[in-house]
Amino acid sequence: MRQRTRAGLILALLAAGSYAQQPHPGGTGSTAFRPSQMVYISSATALQSALDAAVPGDIIELAAGVVYTGNFRFPAKPGASTSYITVRSSAIDELPANTRVGPLVASRMPKLVAPNTGPVLKFQPGSKNWRIQGLELTVGAGVYVFDLVLVGDMNATTAAVQPANIELDRMFIHGDQVVGGKRGIFFNSNSVKLTNSYIRDFGSNFQDSQAVCVCNGPGPYEITNNYLEAAGENIMFGGCPNGIANIAPSDVTFSRNYVFKPLSWRISQQWFVKNLFEIKIARRVMIDSNVFENNWSHAQSGFGIVFTVRADGHDTLGRPFGVIEDVTFTNNIVINSEQGFNLLAHDTENQLAGEMSRLVIRNNLFVKVPGRLFQIVQGPQGLLIENNTSPDTQVALITTENETTGLVMRDNVFALGQYGIVGNGLAGGMPTIVADFPGSIVTNNGFIGGPAAVYPPGNVFVPTVADAGFVNVSQSDYELSPSSPFRGIAQNGANPGVNMAALVAATNGVADRLGARMTSPTPGSTLNTATVTFNWIKYGGTFVTFLQIGTTPGGYDLANTVPSATAVAYTATNVPLNGNKIYVRLWSVLDGTQEYDDYTYITGVAIKAAMISPTPGTRLAGAVVTFTWTPGTYVTTTSLWIGTAAGRSDLGTFGGGATTATVRLPTSPGKSAVKQVTIYVRLWSLIAGALSYNDYTYLAGQK
Repeated sequence: MRQRTRAGLILALLAAGSYAQQPHPGGTGSTAFRPSQMVYISSATALQSALDAAVPGDIIELAAGVVYTGNFRFPAKPGASTSYITVRSSAIDELPANTRVGPLVASRMPKLVAPNTGPVLKFQPGSKNWRIQGLELTVGAGVYVFDLVLVGDMNATTAAVQPANIELDRMFIHGDQVVGGKRGIFFNSNSVKLTNSYIRDFGSNFQDSQAVCVCNGPGPYEITNNYLEAAGENIMFGGCPNGIANIAPSDVTFSRNYVFKPLSWRISQQWFVKNLFEIKIARRVMIDSNVFENNWSHAQSGFGIVFTVRADGHDTLGRPFGVIEDVTFTNNIVINSEQGFNLLAHDTENQLAGEMSRLVIRNNLFVKVPGRLFQIVQGPQGLLIENNTSPDTQVALITTENETTGLVMRDNVFALGQYGIVGNGLAGGMPTIVADFPGSIVTNNGFIGGPAAVYPPGNVFVPTVADAGFVNVSQSDYELSPSSPFRGIAQNGANPGVNMAALVAATNGVADRLGARMTSPTPGSTLNTATVTFNWIKYGGTFVTFLQIGTTPGGYDLANTVPSATAVAYTATNVPLNGNKIYVRLWSVLDGTQEYDDYTYITGVAIKAAMISPTPGTRLAGAVVTFTWTPGTYVTTTSLWIGTAAGRSDLGTFGGGATTATVRLPTSPGKSAVKQVTIYVRLWSLIAGALSYNDYTYLAGQK
């Protein structure tokens, strides 16, 4: 390969602001073969020319920090070369290999911007052997994009014309934060890889949205070590009217990805929310060592993981076609999803077409999944569920419709919830197992809840989570302690439930994002005190953080902290307890690039202290009177002023947080009788660092 120094490239090419196109084999004007080369591109016009002229082995470098606006096409190249054409950042050495990137390193990337709803990168039919590294891809302000990166054609009728050997590595891909966008990447292809990348800001209030969607191509597909954020389905396989007969994305590796929905979306309800991971059609899929976090019922019923056969494709005779088979779901953490798995084996919307078979769900941890852990409909064939832990189920472990053969559920620790294993119109436990899971094996499980009598023998039951004997639930350590009644009940005397050591090793670092992330209070929770300490954790290196707290989105009327390289907490003392929202923006700053995450909280409603007795407005009896009042809600302290004029305290001041005070009323000179005067009482409450009061009046003395 002919190489040139960076300085030489700049002198030869950058000054001209364009790429000197050279002829190549099979191209327009081709006259002779030329060696591969490295070129440095400084303008959008030059970039497209370079892509058109590139030959296998070329390296096209784009200037970090420079904006390239356009819809860039990656064409097919003639010949059978297996060498890649690489398009990369000029600062690629500052983006370490095998390390996930994020917004904080965007300054080390060239920025490619789609000016319209079309893709910023489009890999055309027949394109192959393109390696894209270290680019930021986005849209112009206010642009709703449909496919920011488009690989192949959903309508292609043969796999031979679909792109192949496409690699996207260390990419920052994002839509418009205000208007959203339909999709980050749309794969219709042969072999592709998406690695070490960060995708966010894809949401819609009128259609499904995804970070990544995979449809009209055989694969294989490798999606590894990415942050994937989207409102509809973060990642989806299928859901398209594919042009290729009998096609199903196949040989999928989906590993070490952080699949996340911001909880602020739950409060704002700005986008349609469906699920975290969905398969409608696929074969031979390995889903391993991922973290799936935050999902709730909105445009769907809150299942985080959805395997539902949809016969959107067609076979060679034009009949509906759909299949899900040979899927393994292992070593994953699913956290804070309203419900767990939804499994649908035949397309209920299309003549019950399609089939689902051979699913393995092993060594996973489900935390804060309170609804149904499994919904099984239309009978998948061959379902193995083993060595999983789910302690928080409140509704049901399994709800089912129709017959499922080949169920093996063993060596798990599961909360049964209110209904346990229950079928449509059937009693829970054995009546459902016999009717809907004929020939099933349900054994060696540790069940939380009951009743034990209605379930098969060979399982062990405890009444509550506390009785299960987990090592430390508060620290999310669900390994079984030495005293757990579940120890040794699995096959061959092993322990049931998730192997925490293996799970921690598999998912270590998966949920890390370069930047800071709030840890407490729990985002979206209610704040019940005026003094709140916000804590955050910093991932991925040394950078500066600061915090803004306001009563409006993006506001900082409550706090705007000093940027600090060491701070990981801030205590606010002035949170208004009025039942409204407060907005917290946590900033991270690296190399001059600022990035933030937004969090929203609800505040409790403060109620001022109020007088109980004597009844306000009444005449006081006697010369000595005891006043009693409520402590209020979210009131730090109270005090009482009593006087002979509004706002005065000439008869007494009582503080220290007491809720009673006794006072002697004034008498007439030389007499023991109480004067006929108006008594003014002011009851103070200190709330969120601010004083407020209620005023009361009484009549003293006899008429």
